[in-house]
Amino acid sequence: MNKLTQLTNECLANMPMLADAICHTTNVIGEILESYYDKVKNRVQQFLNDKPELKYEIDERNSEQLSISLFPYIKAKGRKRILNNEVSIYTSLIFYNQFRRKIVNEFLVEIGYLMSGNQENIIYFNLTVGEMNPDISVFNKITTNIEKELIEKWDIQIEDKFIELHIVPDQNLTEETIENCFNDFMAHILNPLLTDLN
Repeated sequence: MNKLTQLTNECLANMPMLADAICHTTNVIGEILESYYDKVKNRVQQFLNDKPELKYEIDERNSEQLSISLFPYIKAKGRKRILNNEVSIYTSLIFYNQFRRKIVNEFLVEIGYLMSGNQENIIYFNLTVGEMNPDISVFNKITTNIEKELIEKWDIQIEDKFIELHIVPDQNLTEETIENCFNDFMAHILNPLLTDLN
Protein backbone atom coordinates (compact mmCIF):
# COMPACT_ATOMS: atom_id res chain seq x y z
CA MET A 1 0.00 0.00 0.00
CA ASN A 2 1.38 3.38 -1.02
CA LYS A 3 1.39 5.78 1.92
CA LEU A 4 2.30 8.72 -0.31
CA THR A 5 -0.94 10.45 -1.28
CA GLN A 6 -1.41 13.47 -3.52
CA LEU A 7 -1.69 15.67 -0.42
CA THR A 8 1.53 14.18 1.03
CA ASN A 9 3.40 14.76 -2.22
CA GLU A 10 2.14 18.34 -2.56
CA CYS A 11 3.10 19.03 1.05
CA LEU A 12 6.59 17.57 0.55
CA ALA A 13 7.10 19.53 -2.66
CA ASN A 14 6.08 22.75 -0.88
CA MET A 15 7.66 21.97 2.51
CA PRO A 16 10.30 24.76 2.33
CA MET A 17 7.59 27.37 1.72
CA LEU A 18 5.28 25.90 4.40
CA ALA A 19 8.10 25.69 6.94
CA ASP A 20 9.15 29.26 6.15
CA ALA A 21 5.57 30.51 6.62
CA ILE A 22 5.21 28.67 9.95
CA CYS A 23 8.58 29.95 11.23
CA HIS A 24 7.85 33.52 10.18
CA THR A 25 4.36 33.49 11.76
CA THR A 26 5.70 31.90 14.95
CA ASN A 27 8.42 34.55 15.23
CA VAL A 28 5.93 37.40 14.69
CA ILE A 29 3.41 36.08 17.24
CA GLY A 30 6.25 35.29 19.68
CA GLU A 31 7.54 38.86 19.41
CA ILE A 32 4.07 40.32 20.07
CA LEU A 33 3.45 38.03 23.05
CA GLU A 34 6.87 38.73 24.53
CA SER A 35 6.11 42.47 24.52
CA TYR A 36 3.00 41.73 26.62
CA TYR A 37 5.11 39.76 29.09
CA ASP A 38 7.16 42.91 29.68
CA LYS A 39 4.05 45.09 30.03
CA VAL A 40 2.42 42.75 32.57
CA LYS A 41 5.65 42.38 34.51
CA ASN A 42 6.21 46.15 34.61
CA ARG A 43 2.60 46.87 35.61
CA VAL A 44 2.56 44.36 38.46
CA GLN A 45 6.06 45.32 39.60
CA GLN A 46 5.11 49.00 39.68
CA PHE A 47 2.00 48.15 41.73
CA LEU A 48 3.97 45.98 44.16
CA ASN A 49 6.67 48.63 44.57
CA ASP A 50 3.92 51.04 45.63
CA LYS A 51 2.57 48.46 48.12
CA PRO A 52 5.60 46.65 49.58
CA GLU A 53 3.51 45.49 52.53
CA LEU A 54 1.82 42.94 50.23
CA LYS A 55 5.07 40.94 50.05
CA TYR A 56 4.38 39.54 46.58
CA GLU A 57 7.18 38.69 44.19
CA ILE A 58 7.65 37.11 40.77
CA ASP A 59 8.32 33.40 40.67
CA GLU A 60 11.25 33.76 38.25
CA ARG A 61 12.05 30.05 38.23
CA ASN A 62 8.62 28.96 37.02
CA SER A 63 7.63 31.95 34.87
CA GLU A 64 8.33 31.77 31.12
CA GLN A 65 9.30 34.80 29.07
CA LEU A 66 8.59 32.91 25.87
CA SER A 67 7.97 29.21 25.27
CA ILE A 68 7.45 27.74 21.80
CA SER A 69 6.43 24.17 21.03
CA LEU A 70 5.79 23.11 17.43
CA PHE A 71 4.37 19.66 16.65
CA PRO A 72 5.91 17.84 19.64
CA TYR A 73 6.60 14.12 19.40
CA ILE A 74 4.28 11.93 21.40
CA LYS A 75 4.38 8.22 22.02
CA ALA A 76 1.53 6.31 20.47
CA LYS A 77 0.74 2.68 21.22
CA GLY A 78 3.77 0.45 21.31
CA ARG A 79 7.08 2.00 20.27
CA LYS A 80 5.72 4.14 17.47
CA ARG A 81 6.21 7.88 17.90
CA ILE A 82 4.15 10.41 16.03
CA LEU A 83 4.01 14.16 15.74
CA ASN A 84 1.22 15.78 17.73
CA ASN A 85 -0.79 18.29 15.69
CA GLU A 86 -0.23 21.12 18.14
CA VAL A 87 1.43 24.52 18.16
CA SER A 88 1.86 26.39 21.44
CA ILE A 89 3.47 29.82 21.88
CA TYR A 90 3.04 31.40 25.29
CA THR A 91 4.45 33.61 27.98
CA SER A 92 3.57 33.26 31.66
CA LEU A 93 4.18 35.19 34.86
CA ILE A 94 3.56 33.74 38.31
CA PHE A 95 3.29 36.04 41.31
CA TYR A 96 3.13 34.74 44.87
CA ASN A 97 3.04 36.01 48.42
CA GLN A 98 6.41 35.12 49.93
CA PHE A 99 5.25 35.01 53.55
CA ARG A 100 2.14 32.86 53.32
CA ARG A 101 3.10 29.39 54.50
CA LYS A 102 -0.13 27.45 54.89
CA ILE A 103 -1.97 28.90 51.89
CA VAL A 104 -0.28 29.40 48.54
CA ASN A 105 -1.31 32.94 47.76
CA GLU A 106 -0.56 33.31 44.07
CA PHE A 107 -1.87 34.31 40.69
CA LEU A 108 -0.75 33.44 37.17
CA VAL A 109 -1.02 35.51 34.00
CA GLU A 110 -0.61 33.55 30.77
CA ILE A 111 -0.74 35.04 27.30
CA GLY A 112 -0.37 32.85 24.27
CA TYR A 113 -1.40 31.22 21.04
CA LEU A 114 -2.64 27.63 20.89
CA MET A 115 -3.52 25.44 17.94
CA SER A 116 -4.56 21.91 18.79
CA GLY A 117 -5.73 19.95 15.76
CA ASN A 118 -9.23 20.96 14.73
CA GLN A 119 -10.28 21.68 18.31
CA GLU A 120 -8.60 24.99 19.15
CA ASN A 121 -6.99 27.84 17.29
CA ILE A 122 -6.86 30.85 19.62
CA ILE A 123 -4.83 33.79 20.88
CA TYR A 124 -5.59 34.02 24.59
CA PHE A 125 -5.10 36.17 27.69
CA ASN A 126 -5.84 34.43 30.96
CA LEU A 127 -5.67 34.92 34.69
CA THR A 128 -5.65 32.01 37.12
CA VAL A 129 -5.76 32.62 40.85
CA GLY A 130 -4.58 30.29 43.58
CA GLU A 131 -5.85 30.69 47.12
CA MET A 132 -6.26 34.46 47.10
CA ASN A 133 -7.10 34.53 50.82
CA PRO A 134 -9.99 32.26 51.71
CA ASP A 135 -12.26 34.96 50.21
CA ILE A 136 -12.12 35.38 46.44
CA SER A 137 -15.02 37.82 46.13
CA VAL A 138 -12.86 40.07 43.94
CA PHE A 139 -12.60 37.23 41.42
CA ASN A 140 -16.36 36.82 41.42
CA LYS A 141 -16.79 40.58 40.95
CA ILE A 142 -14.37 40.55 38.00
CA THR A 143 -16.21 37.71 36.28
CA THR A 144 -19.56 39.46 36.72
CA ASN A 145 -18.20 42.74 35.33
CA ILE A 146 -16.51 41.25 32.27
CA GLU A 147 -19.61 39.27 31.38
CA LYS A 148 -21.47 42.59 31.28
CA GLU A 149 -18.79 44.72 29.64
CA LEU A 150 -16.84 42.43 27.28
CA ILE A 151 -19.22 39.70 26.16
CA GLU A 152 -19.91 41.51 22.86
CA LYS A 153 -16.21 42.10 22.11
CA TRP A 154 -14.35 38.86 22.90
CA ASP A 155 -14.83 35.17 23.43
CA ILE A 156 -14.74 34.64 27.19
CA GLN A 157 -14.09 31.48 29.16
CA ILE A 158 -14.73 31.47 32.90
CA GLU A 159 -14.07 28.55 35.20
CA ASP A 160 -13.37 28.19 38.89
CA LYS A 161 -10.55 30.70 39.58
CA PHE A 162 -9.80 31.07 35.84
CA ILE A 163 -10.77 33.85 33.40
CA GLU A 164 -9.75 33.97 29.75
CA LEU A 165 -10.34 36.36 26.87
CA HIS A 166 -9.51 34.91 23.49
CA ILE A 167 -9.54 35.65 19.78
CA VAL A 168 -10.04 33.12 17.01
CA PRO A 169 -7.61 34.23 14.27
CA ASP A 170 -8.96 34.79 10.79
CA GLN A 171 -7.68 36.55 7.69
CA ASN A 172 -8.78 39.94 9.06
CA LEU A 173 -6.77 39.69 12.29
CA THR A 174 -4.67 42.76 13.02
CA GLU A 175 -2.09 43.59 15.63
CA GLU A 176 -4.48 46.32 16.79
CA THR A 177 -7.16 43.70 17.54
CA ILE A 178 -4.70 41.70 19.64
CA GLU A 179 -3.59 44.89 21.42
CA ASN A 180 -7.22 45.84 22.14
CA CYS A 181 -7.88 42.42 23.68
CA PHE A 182 -4.73 42.74 25.79
CA ASN A 183 -5.76 46.24 26.94
CA ASP A 184 -9.21 44.96 27.95
CA PHE A 185 -7.55 42.08 29.82
CA MET A 186 -5.40 44.56 31.72
CA ALA A 187 -8.20 47.06 32.41
CA HIS A 188 -11.01 44.65 33.28
CA ILE A 189 -9.21 41.63 34.73
CA LEU A 190 -5.65 42.22 35.97
CA ASN A 191 -5.99 45.78 37.29
CA PRO A 192 -9.14 45.02 39.36
CA LEU A 193 -7.37 42.01 40.86
CA LEU A 194 -4.36 44.15 41.80
CA THR A 195 -6.57 46.85 43.30
CA ASP A 196 -8.19 44.30 45.62
CA LEU A 197 -5.03 42.40 46.58
CA ASN A 198 -4.30 42.15 50.28
